[in-house]
Amino acid sequence: MIGAALLLVGQTFLSAHLAQTRMSAPHDKTVSLDVKNEDVHVILKSMQKQCDIRNLIIDPKVAGEGTFVFHSLPCRAAFDHVARTMSLRIDEYENNVVAISPDAR
Repeated sequence: MIGAALLLVGQTFLSAHLAQTRMSAPHDKTVSLDVKNEDVHVILKSMQKQCDIRNLIIDPKVAGEGTFVFHSLPCRAAFDHVARTMSLRIDEYENNVVAISPDAR
């Protein structure tokens, strides 16, 4: 039980560290979007390009359309908002890899 708790704390720390170093650093890029009923894959790929994410992995089960208007929103906030709105999960890994999948909740 203690090992599982330590693993969870370690994963939380790692996620926070990756988020700080990749998507929320002060010098990081921002997202500008103005889309209506746009395919989620088009939205995510636009965000990938604007945020300079080298490797974006989108689960084949990710589907839907979204309407968003962002003007110079920090990448972390933009990804969080799209994920929350479209019931997606974002996992960040080393080497500038971001994976998007449906949120199982």
